[in-house]
Amino acid sequence: MKQVRFQLTRILSIAAFLLAAAILSIGVGSAVVGCSQFHQTGKGIPTGAKFLMESTGPLAFTTPKNGKLFLYDATAKHLISGFIMQKGQTFTFDPATGETEVTGGKKGGKSKFNVENGHLFRLYGMETFEF
Repeated sequence: MKQVRFQLTRILSIAAFLLAAAILSIGVGSAVVGCSQFHQTGKGIPTGAKFLMESTGPLAFTTPKNGKLFLYDATAKHLISGFIMQKGQTFTFDPATGETEVTGGKKGGKSKFNVENGHLFRLYGMETFEF
């Protein structure tokens, strides 16, 4: 009887250890994913990004801090692109031409995207410390 109880206790101990390891690995995996700065939502916008503005016409925004901007087509429901911004840079977008421009600071430039004029476009932003 003692031997059966010992084996049962040993089996329960192993099962408890395996269960605890499984729970811990799920928790650690979630923490790693949660820490990812670019964990995507269903929209393609990172979960930490904040809504800044929307328009069917031109958009312009000057960044108060280093960060990232995300241009989103709300009508088509997809992310157009993300832009790394430095404090003081200005982002502009003209939906009639599909052109974006980042001016000021060390990094800047122009891009052109195939977009539908008349769509509703949204700008999201998030502060970063990558510079």
